[in-house]
This record gives sequence, structure tokens and C-alpha cells, in this order.
Amino acid sequence: MFVFITASSSSSAFPILHLSCTGQHCQNAIVIATMRAIKVLHLLATASYAAAVFETQKPISLGHSSGLSAARLALYPGSRIHPEDLKSLNKEVRPCYDEDQPNEITLELDTCLSGDYYLNSNFKITELPSCADGSLPVVSYYRRRDCVGEPAISRQGSDLMDTCLWQKKDQANPSYFWSLILGCSTTGMPTVIGHQVATPPAIIHQIEGGMKGAIAYYTGKACQDDEDFTPMPWARPTDNCGWPISSWKFTHIRITQPPICPNGTRARLARFENTGESDWAYQKGMCNGGRITFTDGLIDINDDDIEKCISVENLALTRGGVADAKGHMWYCDGLEIGSSRDKAKDRETPNAIVSHNVCPDRGWHRTGEPKILERPPTFFDVPTEACIDLPRSQDIRLVKAAVCADGSTPMMAKWRGLGCQGMPDSVAGVFAGPGLYCKSFDNSDGGSSYSFWCDDGDDRHLHQPAGDNRAVYSKDVCKPPEGMWSPEQHAGLAPTVERIEPDKCMDYFWRNNEWVIHGNAVCPNGKPAKMALWTGTSGCRGKPTSVEEINKDDLGRCIEACGAGEQWTYKCSRAFLCNGLPTRSGGGRKNIWYD
Repeated sequence: MFVFITASSSSSAFPILHLSCTGQHCQNAIVIATMRAIKVLHLLATASYAAAVFETQKPISLGHSSGLSAARLALYPGSRIHPEDLKSLNKEVRPCYDEDQPNEITLELDTCLSGDYYLNSNFKITELPSCADGSLPVVSYYRRRDCVGEPAISRQGSDLMDTCLWQKKDQANPSYFWSLILGCSTTGMPTVIGHQVATPPAIIHQIEGGMKGAIAYYTGKACQDDEDFTPMPWARPTDNCGWPISSWKFTHIRITQPPICPNGTRARLARFENTGESDWAYQKGMCNGGRITFTDGLIDINDDDIEKCISVENLALTRGGVADAKGHMWYCDGLEIGSSRDKAKDRETPNAIVSHNVCPDRGWHRTGEPKILERPPTFFDVPTEACIDLPRSQDIRLVKAAVCADGSTPMMAKWRGLGCQGMPDSVAGVFAGPGLYCKSFDNSDGGSSYSFWCDDGDDRHLHQPAGDNRAVYSKDVCKPPEGMWSPEQHAGLAPTVERIEPDKCMDYFWRNNEWVIHGNAVCPNGKPAKMALWTGTSGCRGKPTSVEEINKDDLGRCIEACGAGEQWTYKCSRAFLCNGLPTRSGGGRKNIWYD
């Protein structure tokens, strides 16, 4: 007996079987053969269905597995200095550079990952788990730690796979504190069931050592200046009890400068209940001996919190009820009872601390409108001798002076143009503090640069190297000038040494001022320049009052700025003359002393 099984195609998903047989027991054979054929077809069908499902899922399963219970993330080196400030330092964090050996971590669903460095093109999501319904999770990103509030970014995880995050298009300004979570919630807001700390393989840029924080106190109004009083910020070291020594009642505070702990991390703001106890350092009374009794008494200071108004009234207590927070502290390791100022100073960085974006622009006094900040105020440290570029017109605030190796304060050297090329245009003593003073720069050449110079014992700021034909002079070295005031002069700091090209007007000399010529300008023909004086006017207008030779005996000594015996003039102007000053219309030069 023989049983023949053949198949023919049809429009269905499976073939149609045809059976035929010859010989005895034909019916029994057909039954057995049919059962075997059905088993074979069942196996073929299962394989066909599995193949079809695999082909359908392939586009969304790249980097994703239904067997995963957690996402995989690659954390690259980070910075605690804002990316825009890194540009001024001529540094950068390389975006997701594989040779930097990222720290690969796993992150469970609904677990909040928090960090305290700028998340800016330095992390990737490399693998994603599935939600219970088979969908992929949503990534929610916050500009604070602990995934609280509204997310700043909420995106499908599949859209972010193997992409270097976050980029400029995702967030214009990165945040110092941040958090993110992968969630499957269908309500739109993720549910946090756990927390995890982001640890990059390295923090390659941060303020080296501690930095004081600054705070302003306000009375009665929500951080509004009184008509006759603008609160000046107070700068205090970390872990040191602080409050304004005054009898007036303050209701709000405004943080103007974030504090930095000795380990380079940003300190938090601790707010204390007043216990009424009395001690010389206010630590027991105003700062409650370091005990925090407010439910929200210890808070992060994010970039977005700088210059924002914070209330200190009617804060909720952990034991119930409310109270005012009259003491505050920049929290790193906890209140140091009886800590000395010298100990606090030892924790500070030896570098200068500056801000490039906190000062108003120069048009503010003319327009009456303050500058709208493109990003929250940020601060960074500058080592001595480092060159810092200012590629666009801006002023800077120097909140802390640097310290040289011998303990002295360096001078500030400034250049027109980037890169600190050649001898600086001016070198002066520095005035630093948390107040409102801003240092201006001449950005007429499309940029400027500066550096903090330590004294090398050779008076290098007075040198006139070959090829530099500018004159070298000082206006504030002899006696306090009348009509000219600056914080540097008021503080009795090092005098300003300036350089100027020949045939360029020097303005704003005042009666009874004295100045020093350290070195004469050199004319294009190699001859020394002459000194021209205009009395009673500014801008070097018209015919000069006098034109004289500059003798070697005139160098290095104090001379009358507006000329001897000129008692009746209140201002004058001068120029080192070679070929004459340009006409006011800008068309060529003329020997103006022959007009």
C-alpha cells in the first residue's frame, strides 16, 4: 500500500493537501497520514507567524528588548561651569566623545536620576525597556533634582535613542541641577518610586575650592528697592551662620551669587528658625544651632534661582505651624560652631571669581531699560596668568580677586582684541566684591581679552618691547585725581598703567591732576613723539595750547596734567603727536599745531 501526499497553492495563507492511496487498509493509512501532515503544517504555521511578527517589530526594537527591565544610559564627562563660560576659558566638554570612556548605568522605570552638573551634549540612551503594554517609555527631563514640578522636556524614548543629549535645540540654556525619569504612566505625569544619583566618569571643569555666596535682604516688599535705599549683597563663606546685622525686619532675600563648597559642588540654602537664644556669633539664636526645623528648610540653588525673590516669612515647620526664617547659611557639611574667618578664608579658591553675564549693557543708562539676560547669571573662576576672551561687547563683574603665589593680589591686564596678544592696553589694580560694580572693556575692535598678572619683580607692565610704538602713562599714580573716581582708586590699589598710540586724543584730564609718562610713543619715522596740550576743552579740538618735546627727565615723574600755572581751566586733553590727529570728518590727517 502506498499513500501519496501532494499540495497545491491557493489564496489562503497555507497550502491545500491532496491525499490518495492504493492497496489494502487504505482508509486507516489515510487517517494516519492525515494526522502526520496536520502536525507538520502546524509547525510550519508557527514558524511563519513568528517570522511575520519579527518582521513587523524590527523597526521599533532597535536598541530595545522586551526582556529588559531597565534602560541603559551612557554618561560622559561633565562640567560644573556653564558651557558659555567654558568658551571664555577656551575650554569645552567634548560632546559624547567615545574615547572619554562613558560611565554606563542602568535606570529602572519610574526611577528618578538626578545630577549636579550641566547636562549638555554629554549623555545617551543606548537601550530601552518595554512598558507592560508593550509600548516604549516616555523620557521626562526637569531643571531641578528629584523630578519635581513640570518637566522641561518630555519626549518619546524611541526618538532619543543613541542621540547625544541635550542639544541646543532641546534646551537653549542647560541647568546646573537636573533630573530625568523614564515612565509608562498614561496620565501624562510620571510616578516616582525611587531615586538614583548620576555619576559621570569625571567632572573636568569646576571652581577649584570654595566660594562665598552673596545675598541681599529686603524689607516689607517682595524684593523691591526702596526709593532711598538699594540693598547691597552680603558675601558669606559656606557653613557659617549669617543674617543682616540690623534692627530692621526683612521679609525676602535675593541670592546674587551662588556659593561653592570646598569640593567644587554648589552649596544649598539652609533656612533656620529663630530660637531667641543669644550668643556672640548668632549661631544658637538666629541659626538654631544648625538644626533645620522647616519642612523646606534646605533647598538647592539652581541657576534659575539666582536673582529671584525668596520669602522668609510663614514657612511650614516639621512639628506643625509656621515661623519666619531669620537665619541662613550656605550648607555644605553643616554649621561650624565658632568657625573663624581665617578658617573660612582658607577654604576659598585662590583663583579670581567673575561673571560675564550679570552686568547691564552699556546702553542701559541711555535707554533707561536694563538688559534682558539671555540666561541666568553664572560665575566661574579664573587662574592667574590665564587669558580670558570676551568675544562680544559686555562688561564683567569681579566678585573675588585672585591670590598670587606670594599672597599678593594680582593686577588686571586688558587688551583690545582676543587672545591677549602683545602688551596689554592697560594694567591696573583690581576691585572685587559682590556689589553692583562692573568692569568695562573697549570692544570697538570686535572683542577684548584680559588676564590677571602677578608681579614678577621686573615691572613687566611698564615694558616697551621692540615694535610696540605706544606711549605708556598713568593718570592716578601721583595723588587722588579730582573729578575722577573709581573703586580701584578709592581702595588705594595699584595705579593704572595705560598705553596709547601716537596721534590719538587722551581726554578727561582735570585741573590739578598729575600724571606720569613712563615711556614716550615712537613715530613711524622712528623719532619720538611730541606732547600736545589743549586747555579748557575736551576732544583735542582746534589748535593746541602748546606742543613740546618730551625729555628723558620728564619720564617717570609727576607733572601737571593741564600744564603749570593753568589755574583757571577745569579740564584739558593731550596727545602724543607725530603726524597730527585725524580730522573730525575722518578724512586723512593734518598737522593741527600749524592751524
